[in-house]
Amino acid sequence: MGRKKEDEEATKNYTYVRSFANLLSELELLAGQHEVVGERIRKEVVPYVATRAGLHRSQRKQCLADLQTINANLTCAMEHLFKAQKHYGKTFKEAEAAYLKYAKADKNMEISRLDLDKAKNNAQIRRNISEEAKNAYAHALQSANDAQNAHYSQFLPEALTRMRAIDLERINDTKIAMELCIASEADVRPIIARCHEDMRKAVEQIDAVKDTAMVVEQFKTGYLQPPPLQFEDLGRPDSCLTSGKDLSQVDTTLKKGVLSGGRKDGKGVSRKQSMHQKFFGGSDRYKDGNGDYGQLPPQQRIRRLQAKVADLEKEKEKCQQSKEGLIRMKQVYTNNPKMGNAADCETQLCQYEKELSLSTNK
Repeated sequence: MGRKKEDEEATKNYTYVRSFANLLSELELLAGQHEVVGERIRKEVVPYVATRAGLHRSQRKQCLADLQTINANLTCAMEHLFKAQKHYGKTFKEAEAAYLKYAKADKNMEISRLDLDKAKNNAQIRRNISEEAKNAYAHALQSANDAQNAHYSQFLPEALTRMRAIDLERINDTKIAMELCIASEADVRPIIARCHEDMRKAVEQIDAVKDTAMVVEQFKTGYLQPPPLQFEDLGRPDSCLTSGKDLSQVDTTLKKGVLSGGRKDGKGVSRKQSMHQKFFGGSDRYKDGNGDYGQLPPQQRIRRLQAKVADLEKEKEKCQQSKEGLIRMKQVYTNNPKMGNAADCETQLCQYEKELSLSTNK
């Protein structure tokens, strides 16, 4: 866990990691500004739009009801006119038929005087009824013309004017709502622009050369270049037959994969080097090193030890500052015993001196 934490701390030193972290921070601020815009629209624009929309809806509904009323009045007047006209036409035809019947009866010499008088009276009655229907038709016509004139010259223009006024007010309210939305965006535009500028600066701070150099510095081993590989001559293969050894012993040696006769020192064929040792050199003597970070390559061990020394120096400096502050406090208590007991500082001073001596020995 400690090694992983150290690697994470080292990763934070890369410029692209820091830039990405700064970019995310600015992105969070940018999202906060959009949230401010949304909250302002919710508190200011939405209630305004809801209130004005309800008012316009009720006004439009009332105006449409008025239009329906004046249209109904005109329709009623026209229907009354059509009925009066129809009744007048019917009575006129009946009166005309009565007069034709009377004229026919007057020419008939065989009809009695009584029937002729009846036909004449009937024609006169039908004529009177027709005249009354005619007068009613004329009155209905005048009423219909008056209603039509009032409808198209007064009532309908007034209703359309009210509709236009409502529409104008609705459009103006829509304009105001849009302006409020734009104002909410415009008020945070400088902050958003500053966030974008900071994001751009964070991206410009990425230094690929520096990051790659840090990778090299972090993983540099410090091993020396390995010496050239020497050719190892194992001798002649048939020497195992002339060396005077038992053949069964030679067979066992072959199964183990080691020939002692091929090396002058009698140690057999040397062990194969690892891939890391082939490329970077070094040997197993660093595997079980002593002290802190003994398992690391030399260069990495130096870097870790230098970091540890720097931490110890900081702790020493902090302890020294605390000691100096305590000495000043002791001096104040000595000069003015009312403020405190100077003897109480001795124990802590001894502790600081002990820690400083230990850090110096380290």
